[in-house]
Amino acid sequence: MSTPLRRDIFIMLFFGGLSLLFGSVKFYVPGVEGAFSDLREIPMIIGAFHLINPVFAIGLAVFGSLNTPPEASFLSTALFHSIALLVTTLIFKYVKRQGPGAIVLSLFGFFYTFAYYLVLIIPLLNLTGYLVGFNLESAFVDLYESTLFSLRFEMLSTSIIVGLYLLQERFRQSLRQYSESLETLVNERTKHLDETIKELKIRQQQLVQSEKMASIGSLTSGVAHEINNPLNFISGGVFMLEKIDADLQQNEPQKTKEQYASALNMITSGLSRITDVVKALASFSRRATSDVKETDVHSIIDNTLLFIHKDISDSIKIDKKYELSRHIPIYPEKIHQVLINLLNNAFFELNKLDDENKKIVIQTKQVNNNAVIVIFNSGSSISEENMSKIFDPFFTTKNPDEATGLGLSISYMIVKEHNGKITAENLDDGVRFTVQLPLQK
Repeated sequence: MSTPLRRDIFIMLFFGGLSLLFGSVKFYVPGVEGAFSDLREIPMIIGAFHLINPVFAIGLAVFGSLNTPPEASFLSTALFHSIALLVTTLIFKYVKRQGPGAIVLSLFGFFYTFAYYLVLIIPLLNLTGYLVGFNLESAFVDLYESTLFSLRFEMLSTSIIVGLYLLQERFRQSLRQYSESLETLVNERTKHLDETIKELKIRQQQLVQSEKMASIGSLTSGVAHEINNPLNFISGGVFMLEKIDADLQQNEPQKTKEQYASALNMITSGLSRITDVVKALASFSRRATSDVKETDVHSIIDNTLLFIHKDISDSIKIDKKYELSRHIPIYPEKIHQVLINLLNNAFFELNKLDDENKKIVIQTKQVNNNAVIVIFNSGSSISEENMSKIFDPFFTTKNPDEATGLGLSISYMIVKEHNGKITAENLDDGVRFTVQLPLQK
């Protein structure tokens, strides 16, 4: 059985049952044989409004007329209601297709109910009464006027109730449609938001990688400097080995032994320093993984300082206060990026000063359940106006050829990704950046 058919059967039975209930209290029309007043028309008209197939209007009329009293006529009652409800169902179907608003539909229901009585119910009631032998001695016009006068209160109450029902019904439909459209809109917006978030994450990764590559570019000269010094050691060691070879030929064993030890030490030291630089560079340039690792943050700080050694003038004192005694769960490559950005900015500010007592203090410690990294520099304070914008993307006080304005904003995003916190504050003697990272994954 199809859904519309089941729906119409339910409406026929439900509103037919209500008609029986509403028609159980009857008011007989004086002077008109076989006529009585009740409220059965209310559920009948409302049921006709909801029917899809007009044929079920006949079943509704028959079912709703089952409690017709013996002194009236069930045949007459069922017949004139069947005709009236069949016409009403067709009219309502047409009106609903026009899609009127709530007020218009309510007014239509009110006035149509009056017409329902004037044009359908009263004339059909009298005509079917003639057919079953009622009121044969009365003229149709006189009978019509008498019935109309007797049913005036039923007409008014039924018209008002039907009009109000159609008003709330249209409001209910509008609310359901609005709810469905709102749900659809929310789903669409949620889908769009998810896509936007995914795109932003991709953009964020691209920005982080772009800034990282920019940092690597700026560190190239520092790496070259760090590798050049140990290469000089190795070169000196090789030169000494050449001297040893010459001394061996001149039979100077003691001098040769001392030179050999010194050359070996120079070559070993140079190779060790080059190895450290290469390892540090590899740890920084390695593509970020998706795994959090328990990491010694001190090694990351030391590697970072090794990279930017060229920017550390003799007038800048670096004070390291490593108090943190445990490894912390982080994305190592990303935290490396944060420290590169913070220390680069610190050295940049200090290099602008003529003061000989310039210093950077790097401190690590544990505060409650957080690992705290503090980087202090004795440079100039950040203006109040700029303090609120330093973590904004593309904001920078440097010249366009010196910075992209992404370093601190990317650092901020990375720390937030760790569920941490990064802050900046002016002190009496400089600026302090504080990074808090949770000790639990």
